[in-house]
Amino acid sequence: MGYDLKHSLAATWVRFHSLPESRRYPQDADDCAEVLRRHVTVLKELSGEDDPVLTVVTLAFSESFPTLDDPDPTLGQFTPGASYWRSFPTDVSEPWDSDVVWFNLFVSQTRLTDDKFAGVLMRVAVDDADPVIVAAPDAVWLYHPYDGGADVIAPDTSTRDALRAAHPNWLSRLPSGL
Repeated sequence: MGYDLKHSLAATWVRFHSLPESRRYPQDADDCAEVLRRHVTVLKELSGEDDPVLTVVTLAFSESFPTLDDPDPTLGQFTPGASYWRSFPTDVSEPWDSDVVWFNLFVSQTRLTDDKFAGVLMRVAVDDADPVIVAAPDAVWLYHPYDGGADVIAPDTSTRDALRAAHPNWLSRLPSGL
């Protein structure tokens, strides 16, 4: 769902790439450090704090509706302290055996400086995690990291413009901003 944010909230959207020259995946320790530095920098600027509280929503897929009595411990719970929030069905095609797949959402709160949160960002950066959305506790802004960068939904156009101006080398060179 995070990839749709840029369409439904386009007025305040900006995308930042997580590596120089728009490279998608980190290849060494220096690249990993750069990925984390860029994510942390933008999240600090969005929140206006050095160590903000963040709400993290993770997604996991399943072929059946999960039950709270017997939840699958692998569903979206790579974020420490995540709690099941809600599920909704979606029509899908391959590679699933069923006609409907459930999107299961989990939510947690963490601090930006928590090493476990850095681990979540790195798992996303190497495409080893289902989608993640990070938000302010009041959801005034949204941050969707992906392998290659992050989509930001700023609280307003002036914040979006300030972020763009602060990090012009992190922006796409394409007119679409992708």
